[in-house]
Amino acid sequence: MTKYSRSTLKKRIVLTAPRLKELNSILLKYCQHLQYSITTKNQSRVYFNDFDELSGYVNYGEDKIRSLKIEGREILLAEPIITIEFSPKTPYAGYSTILYCMFSDTDKISIFSNDIRKFIDKAAEYNTSYSACKWAGLILFILLGLYFAYSHFSGKIFGIFNIFLVIMEFLLSELVAIMLYAAFSILVWQKLFPRVVFAWGEEEQKYQRLKNLRSNLFWVVLIGAVISVLVAFIF
Repeated sequence: MTKYSRSTLKKRIVLTAPRLKELNSILLKYCQHLQYSITTKNQSRVYFNDFDELSGYVNYGEDKIRSLKIEGREILLAEPIITIEFSPKTPYAGYSTILYCMFSDTDKISIFSNDIRKFIDKAAEYNTSYSACKWAGLILFILLGLYFAYSHFSGKIFGIFNIFLVIMEFLLSELVAIMLYAAFSILVWQKLFPRVVFAWGEEEQKYQRLKNLRSNLFWVVLIGAVISVLVAFIF
């Protein structure tokens, strides 16, 4: 009897050549043969017979890797017993990794899944900084909405009707601020914190530049803006 398992992992991950080699070693404990395939930016499909071919891939421009699938087999041409797919766009919204496996032993499925989850935890480089930036950005937009509404009505004398208008102004300002932040999140955070980074070949240097940009944005722009708005709102 063969047992089948499917799971999805949500963490944003960075795959480097050394990490990919580590994953290669983990998978070979459970199967005899591995085949790698990628989908490129221009939607081409490329197959690799071994890890060395994949780690030596140029990974640049229109040939940049968009998704990676790894299939493990007991016999070279047999049906895969392990399939792992890393992609920024999976059928499951918000997830970066899809994991399938087929084993005759339930305990083996649990051990295998645990090994992969430990690997993903190590490959999840910037989940903490992503959460910090996401919340700092949300706070900034909320404060900007409050500041706009407050400055618009500051110093005015209110009657009962005017108080109602003020409340509506604050609510409308916050609604617009949250909508703007949602657009900002899609346009900025998804670019700065991609769900999966294939950081080898030419993309390795590009990823280092992205790390520096994230650091500058968080400490110089985002935190500085939150403090500035807080100070302006208080005083």
